[in-house]
Amino acid sequence: MKGLALHGHEVVVITTDPMRDSSVKNYTEFDVSFTYKMYNEKFNFASSRDNKVSNEKLFEIFLDFGNDLCEGILSHPPVNNLISLNNTEEHFDIVFLEWLLTPCVYAFAHRFSAPMIGIASFLGFGVGRDSVGSPNLPAYSPEVFLSYSDHMSFLERVHSVWFLLWQKYHFYYTVLPWGSAHSTKHALPDDQLYLPQSSSLRSSSGPAR
Repeated sequence: MKGLALHGHEVVVITTDPMRDSSVKNYTEFDVSFTYKMYNEKFNFASSRDNKVSNEKLFEIFLDFGNDLCEGILSHPPVNNLISLNNTEEHFDIVFLEWLLTPCVYAFAHRFSAPMIGIASFLGFGVGRDSVGSPNLPAYSPEVFLSYSDHMSFLERVHSVWFLLWQKYHFYYTVLPWGSAHSTKHALPDDQLYLPQSSSLRSSSGPAR
């Protein structure tokens, strides 16, 4: 984003890690680092593993946290002012988003009638693959939340398929409806347009093996 600003583009960034570098012109940051505290209060992966919390339950918490994250970001006053329908001066040519499990922020692209590019720092989850039209083959390539290798036993393959089906059910019937309601609450378009919104994806972690 800094590179775009240095090349003369007007850039607005909503970030957990602001640069706070006033020497960069045409660059506006909205600091949402408070979401780190939200994350730390919600998750303790080591404790969950020690207490043998199931992968399904752990992932359910992870998915539901995406909604908490959305609400925290959309309610943040600078962000809320940015997306307000009363703010008719803002225009964006493109929207970059962290492509993960917070589909309500996809509505930013619709709010500003701009194309969206999703960027992922690790392999996508099954429901994320749906959003870019990538096929899911859980019996061949295990879900990233599972610890299986690419040489799964028959029962591991069955569990991987089950995990994906459960994930889809919870996401489409719990996470998306909640996110949709909160998007419209903040005057954003309905994020149920989840599937066609992710028009481009580049993952830095490479293909699954």
